[in-house]
Amino acid sequence: MPMPAPAPMAQLALKPAPWLKLALVAVALSAVVAGGAWQLGAFAGDDALSPTEEQARQDAFKAAVRLPLQPVNLADRQEWEKALKSLNVTPAEAEQLQKDLKAQSTRLVWLDVFDDVDEDGDIVAIKTSAFGKEIPIFHAPHRVAVPVAMGEKEILLTGVRDGRGGITVAVRADGRIVPLPRLRPGQPVAIPIL
Repeated sequence: MPMPAPAPMAQLALKPAPWLKLALVAVALSAVVAGGAWQLGAFAGDDALSPTEEQARQDAFKAAVRLPLQPVNLADRQEWEKALKSLNVTPAEAEQLQKDLKAQSTRLVWLDVFDDVDEDGDIVAIKTSAFGKEIPIFHAPHRVAVPVAMGEKEILLTGVRDGRGGITVAVRADGRIVPLPRLRPGQPVAIPIL
């Protein structure tokens, strides 16, 4: 004998508690306000600079004129290997770089970059017509070999990530430290070179 079909069960309708919607709206608004305050610098952290310090950075950068960057000694095998390691290139890219260097269409120079205020997770991008690399910056100078086309007169440094309070970066050239204007993510600054 066939079994009778079970009677349909009553569906339970779950309704969120009225306070839940209000709590979600409050959390969303708090996130928007906090994010906006962060962008405006309300949580500047240790990278906060006084107007005098900010102006001193800009003045020092303007006064630096063209920076003499030390060339990579291509005759020294160890220095060449250090340069390749800092570039993080593939063997094919290294071979192409060697061809460009031999053809004298490119030169390879050292650039030391570092965070000169607060080591807070800032990241910058270094770019030339022949090269591009993002690097985190720390108090200890980070030495990067940078391929520069012959006749190229600047290296572009762009803020990528702000740890907090602005991207505070400086370069060292020929034993001289040059602080750059404080950067925001996406903001570039051209470093004039010899």
